[in-house]
Amino acid sequence: MFKKFIFISVLIFASVAYTQAKSSGFGSMFGNNRGSRENMSPLQKQEAKEKSRWTMADWLDTKKVIANQNMWLAGNKAKPVEHEFYISYDQTNLEKEVISAGIPTLTKPSFTRTAFGAFTSFVGLSGEYLDHSDHMYGWNAQFNLRLFGNSIQNTNFTLIYGGRTRIDNSTATTETFKNQYYGATFALYLSKKFGIEGVYREIMNEKSDQNNFLKGSNVEGSIFIDYSIIRVVGTWFKESLELTDPSQVVTNKNSTGILAGAKFYF
Repeated sequence: MFKKFIFISVLIFASVAYTQAKSSGFGSMFGNNRGSRENMSPLQKQEAKEKSRWTMADWLDTKKVIANQNMWLAGNKAKPVEHEFYISYDQTNLEKEVISAGIPTLTKPSFTRTAFGAFTSFVGLSGEYLDHSDHMYGWNAQFNLRLFGNSIQNTNFTLIYGGRTRIDNSTATTETFKNQYYGATFALYLSKKFGIEGVYREIMNEKSDQNNFLKGSNVEGSIFIDYSIIRVVGTWFKESLELTDPSQVVTNKNSTGILAGAKFYF
């Protein structure tokens, strides 16, 4: 047993020595730099030896870096799925708080959302139709650019850019808001069937047809379970909007809720 240990140790030492010799040149190992080293002070010699010292900590750090690189390559080297499509539906009762002139008003409108998407390789188009029971409805049209991952049903990171339209019939005069937005989405599979998703949209400041400015953000976080072509999804939804009228009076609208729904892939 002791002889085996000695033999393995010699092999490891020889491998490390060869690696160092190859990276620095055999001549530097066997004395070509002897003159320059002899001119070094004792402190400089110690610093030189410390810089070239091989340690187990260095090996573990290198191994970790290589593992991360391999994981990134595994997610991107695989050939992207050529064509992917999905449709989805989810709903909830939102808690909607409207703060105008410092006075809050709380309502609980129902909210439904139907979505679809089509991807070719790493680019795609998607759309949503949203309907609130408090006389508000609209849609989103979105361009998607996937930077990581070979499929929308795989761990991925995607940049998004799009436009949204909202039509408000809650007052005597119908108001239409059209805003551009940008953001990102991600999906992370924790196992082969279970994972989490996230969405962030930054809604750019735009003027409505009634000269009111609207801006805000939308954040979503989901957990999902895949059953073949069906995905069951639970989503935490939050939308924060800031409406500024021509007289510079600001109204804040905050909507939150837990959506339940399903997504079908084909």
